Amino acid sequence: MDWLPNEEGIRWLLSEVWPKVLLQRPDARLDLAGNKMPADLLKAEIAGVTIRGRVKSAQNFMRDRQVMVVPLFSAGGMRVKIIEGMALGKPVISTPIGAEGIDHTEGLNILIARNANEFAQHIISLDEAPDYMRMIGSEARKLIETTYADARIVKDLVELYERLRKA
Repeated sequence: MDWLPNEEGIRWLLSEVWPKVLLQRPDARLDLAGNKMPADLLKAEIAGVTIRGRVKSAQNFMRDRQVMVVPLFSAGGMRVKIIEGMALGKPVISTPIGAEGIDHTEGLNILIARNANEFAQHIISLDEAPDYMRMIGSEARKLIETTYADARIVKDLVELYERLRKA
């Protein structure tokens, strides 16, 4: 959380998205964790939100939750935590920038939100439709297994090496 894009995204989620969710889902829960969580966030008292710092196991933390939210508006490179969440079969809600670099199909294996209303609506729609939530998570896991699994990566690297060698 000491990386500015992460902090920026979480603060936006808490101020712009979460109130919209609570209007329709007053019992909704949001659990946030992160290494080097800003002190003011750790002390914040926000309805339905639990904010903690570093957790023993990020993988266990993700596994124990139903949905993963990744509100990013700046950065570069692929978001490893999104890949990890998808590998765990978690439905992921992110922004177009958050999903950059990930081979995905919007609405099938990830949900993309372009503004606070869309982000809130995705959270609410997953809560309203558990079958849809499970389908997105299942498709996310399939994507990781077919696109990012070790065997696939090794095969792609061998093919690249062969092309380079012949060039």
